[in-house]
Amino acid sequence: MEAAIKQKSLNGIDVNQLFQTINLIKNDPEIAKFKFRAGNRWIDGAHNRATVKGFYGALKEDDAREPVVFEVDEPPVLLGNNLGANPVEYLLGRPVRMSDDQPDRPRGCQGVSNQGRGIQLRGGYRSSGFSRNIRRSSGGVSEYPCSF
Repeated sequence: MEAAIKQKSLNGIDVNQLFQTINLIKNDPEIAKFKFRAGNRWIDGAHNRATVKGFYGALKEDDAREPVVFEVDEPPVLLGNNLGANPVEYLLGRPVRMSDDQPDRPRGCQGVSNQGRGIQLRGGYRSSGFSRNIRRSSGGVSEYPCSF
């Protein structure tokens, strides 16, 4: 008679599946390679629409999910209409999510709960590219202070 494998979940992660995945990757590291893609379409003014859908990972193409659409715009002070987050805000969202998500899995294996955990990240942007001195401009993202 086979011993029943208990389903164990912590922080929303299926720990049994996590260890199975780790073992598969140990046997074939190519499984861990992923390629993600995104597209963007200009709508009007500062308004753009970015779309992500499929990706390549675990040795196959995955396009099972519906497209995820991001409305991208600027606040009025940057000549937009607030129809979505601006590119810097989306950029800030990525490291915040990645730094909060990646440690979840190992902590879950160790039985550590993530209850009440969080992270804050701020970023600055210098829009001096609007000026006449565009060649001397040092515009772009300027800071990333971070707190956990």
